[in-house]
Amino acid sequence: MLTAHHEPVTNSCFCFEDSTKQWISGKCDPPYSIQDLVESLGEEYDFPLYADPHDSDAFFGLCFGHFLEGELKAEDNELVTRMMFGSDYEADSKRRSKAGRFKRLVTLLRRQRFPEEFKKEFENNHRLHIDSETADTTQKYGNVYPKNTPIEELNPFKSLLCVISAYTNYDDVEKQVSDIIQQLHSSFRHRVVVYYLPDDSDEYTFFNLSQTRIDKATSNKALSSIKE
Repeated sequence: MLTAHHEPVTNSCFCFEDSTKQWISGKCDPPYSIQDLVESLGEEYDFPLYADPHDSDAFFGLCFGHFLEGELKAEDNELVTRMMFGSDYEADSKRRSKAGRFKRLVTLLRRQRFPEEFKKEFENNHRLHIDSETADTTQKYGNVYPKNTPIEELNPFKSLLCVISAYTNYDDVEKQVSDIIQQLHSSFRHRVVVYYLPDDSDEYTFFNLSQTRIDKATSNKALSSIKE
């Protein structure tokens, strides 16, 4: 059974320090705009800069695992989907916090932290992208595509959904994963990687569904540590 549902962490941020090879706690508010942040990540990760607002919302919704739910109201339970185009001052701290999480996701992808079964496809060969035609479909697809495929030939069934979770408790992440896979196309539910930072660890972990039953997602074998 799942334990009590904890609220996701939104005020603490972590960054990866190359010198120590560790994730360290830091200030959430970056000294630059979200646009500057995305631009600084490189062309493989700058999809939001050139996407229209709706596709950008859909893209960030995939990255955070809540899809296109929610409106920007800056309430305690606000999802703050509109990252690149929002201008609500009261929501700025939440928007920056999520920008920090997005940067952590990109850091993990840059470091090629893919499950073994996806390394051949995506290691040193990936870009962030979504398929506009499927962004509005009831069942969703991925946000990471092979870089060696021309844009016009990208196939959503060849993508991978990589999510950075705000939860730190295993049971909460398990519930989030269960909710996510129910919204994915049935043929795509094995192509999901959810990264999170456990309460008792200083390393990110991915909840890998490829070795467990998709309709249960309860096997501890699905939990794989990202080792340095």
